[in-house]
Amino acid sequence: MRAIFFLIPVIAILTSCTPEDEGAFLFDIPYQASFVMPAGLDPFQGHFFVNRIDSRMAANLSERLLAAEDVISIDPRSASISAIGSNARYDMIREISVRIYNENPQSNSLAPWLELFYRDDENLRNAGSTIDLLPTQVNARDEALEDEFYIVVLVFLRAPTIQTIDTRLDLSLVVR
Repeated sequence: MRAIFFLIPVIAILTSCTPEDEGAFLFDIPYQASFVMPAGLDPFQGHFFVNRIDSRMAANLSERLLAAEDVISIDPRSASISAIGSNARYDMIREISVRIYNENPQSNSLAPWLELFYRDDENLRNAGSTIDLLPTQVNARDEALEDEFYIVVLVFLRAPTIQTIDTRLDLSLVVR
């Protein structure tokens, strides 16, 4: 009998707790960026590939009759890099990071950034012509709501690149 009196408040407390509302799904927004990984890149330093991106966020919001104030978060959803027009392999990559900047990092090396996607595991030794990247749990709302932002792909190699690889980054952000 005492167990019932103890269980009822515990069940009531546990069922009344709800996780913080992440916000309702509003839409996905895909982006593409291209860059060239030249042959002969040094494996002893990181290599940055910078792309300016037109966010198209204002147009996407107005098309859905939304305002920037309606956006709670803009989160990384999915990303991959792929060789364009060849079957080149990315098995020389040790680590890859995709970052978002508000300012051009080439003109301001101290510009703040957020890491959106990454991959840094041993499975990259067997990478083919496409690498699927893992999303982080950052909220890129402030950066992605700007008219333009910069996507930087930072690559660390385990061996020099032996051929030039035309590369495409496909990424998707989810707007909540």
